[in-house]
Amino acid sequence: CAYSGYLASQLAERPDYPEATPQFIDTIARAAALHDVGKVGVPDSILLKPGKLTPEEFDVMKTHAVVGAELLEGLIQEYGRYAMITMGAEVARCHHEKWDGSGYPAGLQGREIPLSARIVAIADVYDALTSRRVYKDAWSHGETADIMRADAGRHFDPALLEIFLARPADLAKIRQ
Repeated sequence: CAYSGYLASQLAERPDYPEATPQFIDTIARAAALHDVGKVGVPDSILLKPGKLTPEEFDVMKTHAVVGAELLEGLIQEYGRYAMITMGAEVARCHHEKWDGSGYPAGLQGREIPLSARIVAIADVYDALTSRRVYKDAWSHGETADIMRADAGRHFDPALLEIFLARPADLAKIRQ
């Protein structure tokens, strides 16, 4: 959440991102937490598996994007529109889309992917790589930045990624 809010706040300083308003920044800082809500529909045997997933298991894991979006869209239908839930549904559905169109669930590419989801995709991967997990140690900022830059234009929006990585000291403060 903090990384997403940070990146959105960096965009507010740029005229080519007029949608990065104070309300957008506040909303994404909260809505980013909902990106994986659909994992409630994925069996623990897959979620907690310490090794690599089989292709069949990965297909089940990929359903979390649509499950999460549909869950949040159901809340919207029942209780009305709230900015955080609306953006959360968008992020849940689209945070695994990739800049080059090779992501899921819809194969969106480039600016077809909502800005909120492009931001969360960067923040989520950065957080995952720089955090210790059962199956790996935390990577340094430098290692993480190198890996992510190698995926700029494929996985990530290259302009957003460079903005995100431009101030390593800021990212270190957030990580602490």
